[in-house]
Amino acid sequence: TPYAEILADWIDKGVISEWVGKIAERESPIGEIRETAIADWKLGLTTFMGRSFSMGLASREVSRQTNPLVIQVERHEKETTGLVCSRYLIDDFESDSFFDQGKFFGVQEGARAIAVYAPRGAESPDSFAPASRHQFGNAKAALVWLESSNVGKIWTEHGEIENLPLDLDLSETLVVETGPVFIGIKPLARTELGHDSPIRLEKREGRLYFEIHNYLGPEKVFWELDRGSRFYQGQPFCAFYVEVAESSDYANGLEFLREIDQTDFTREIEQPFTSYRDDAERKLRLEATRDGIPLGLEVDLMKWELKSRWTSRGVETWPMLESPWAVQSASGKIEVASATLTCPDQPALLVGNPEKQTWAVQYYGKPGTLTFEGPTGSVSFDRMTPGWILWDRGEVTVEAMEGWEGPTLVGGRLEKND
Repeated sequence: TPYAEILADWIDKGVISEWVGKIAERESPIGEIRETAIADWKLGLTTFMGRSFSMGLASREVSRQTNPLVIQVERHEKETTGLVCSRYLIDDFESDSFFDQGKFFGVQEGARAIAVYAPRGAESPDSFAPASRHQFGNAKAALVWLESSNVGKIWTEHGEIENLPLDLDLSETLVVETGPVFIGIKPLARTELGHDSPIRLEKREGRLYFEIHNYLGPEKVFWELDRGSRFYQGQPFCAFYVEVAESSDYANGLEFLREIDQTDFTREIEQPFTSYRDDAERKLRLEATRDGIPLGLEVDLMKWELKSRWTSRGVETWPMLESPWAVQSASGKIEVASATLTCPDQPALLVGNPEKQTWAVQYYGKPGTLTFEGPTGSVSFDRMTPGWILWDRGEVTVEAMEGWEGPTLVGGRLEKND
């Protein structure tokens, strides 16, 4: 892949160490990566790596140019990947930058996700004048295929769809063939700011858009969207479910659609009420459960605050980094890639590739005892300061800011002592 070629070039030029390539040299990894950007902001990232696709979700948006939900699909005949991303669009404003004009919360486990959007309005000063962004004629959440040429067949419960645009009901499921994968989408709930606002799939200017409208009609001012307004009843929202699967695992997209429809979708939306400068909450709770595996989140629509997210692991926390081949934590013990790291309750990283018998430890904490145990040996330090340790087929390399005491080796030898 182009990314592998870039990595190899960096290694050849000495930009990064050779052992990084050894750890990365494996069959395409299939699994989930969870990491936290800013815990205080409840900003975490989840990525699932499949055979032919990757799917990533941020727990919330960061800026107008970020992708809170993105799917990359392998294209066998081209070097680049096909890209599908989420957006909130107001008045169909689209530029080369393709800004996101919404606020986002989401939860993902594996190749399943729930996404919730609201329009991002300008903060309104304490006056009777509404924020300018609360005036529009078109507002919607969208999942966008940036190149409609990547799209193959499309299915609803009624069978294969031949013609677009297509209007759907809130209860309908849609499956879009995208290269070697199926992408399933199901609207979950939304706030109607008008009447008969559509849920629509259509092609425009070389892109495919799946859109859930909050409003489509004459341009107007929405006084009730201003938090300082006495008409305020909470943020309007659009919510949808997304699931991605390898198309080779199913006879066709309709079979995948029927599997999605076996999911138990729960929607709990507290009734609207007016709230003026108080701490009242109005909860939105969404859950998708299949085969006993839950996926859900809860949002306060009044403050637009993420209250909770949960998966098969229970209530989601904010891990430093968790994946099948690398874990970062401050727990004092890390187990991953057939190896174990024991150290003080300080930040540390363990990453490895058992097939290459190569592991690396990065320790960031205060001086203390540290032990790495792998399948073929171990190395222990009576005192380790911030630094790193490499175990490469029994050859041990150590570097530390303030030195170390030891090591005691079993099944290995100290290759380099800096």
